[in-house]
Amino acid sequence: MTGKTNPCIHFQDKTIMAARLTRVTLNHFKNIVLDADGFSPGDLAILIGPNGCGKSNLVAVLQFLKKSMLGIPEEDSKRTVWDNALDDFLGGPGLLDAALTPPQTVRIAFDFEDDDWPDGIRFEWALEVRKNLRRVFVQREWLRPVRNFSETDGPFYYRFDGEESDPELPSDLDVIPRQATRFVYHFVFKWYFYNANHMDLEKIRSSEPKVGLPATVLSVSGENLPTVFDNL
Repeated sequence: MTGKTNPCIHFQDKTIMAARLTRVTLNHFKNIVLDADGFSPGDLAILIGPNGCGKSNLVAVLQFLKKSMLGIPEEDSKRTVWDNALDDFLGGPGLLDAALTPPQTVRIAFDFEDDDWPDGIRFEWALEVRKNLRRVFVQREWLRPVRNFSETDGPFYYRFDGEESDPELPSDLDVIPRQATRFVYHFVFKWYFYNANHMDLEKIRSSEPKVGLPATVLSVSGENLPTVFDNL
């Protein structure tokens, strides 16, 4: 298979390098307040702000997406990988903005684009936190185009509305859900997350790029951070 008619089955360098996260949309999520059209990270996003302003919460949303797609299920557990990711990175029912009183709905969406997917791909969840119930209920889980889309008419690559309904897998689309999911899977697989809270920030600030250290992946110590930035 060459990938010309089915670009997400065979990933060539062009497809992987062209893939990008174009937007993150959050509503009622913890202490993060974004514009209605969300946050567009661009090629390089640097989060700046005081402690407690939501920087780590925004990163946690990205960690949730990766873990929910690539996580390994626990043996002898009835919990799904998605359930574990929800608790580990979003805090389960704690994902709701503390200033709000349940019942409330938290909305999370990720938009992706690629040269071979001109209408984009959106992963979207509407998660309900109910009063006096310490769990999260899925109101909506959609995989759909970003553009040329209607909430009533679609098209949908995958659609799940409410815990009592069955997932809908449309059969009249040129692009099947598995291909769209695989596109996002291969993209988020390359995401890495590092905690710099215990690094020597003064040493990092005054460091110069060093020859011979890894050029694109941050080391555990953070020693090669200047080199990584120099090669972005």
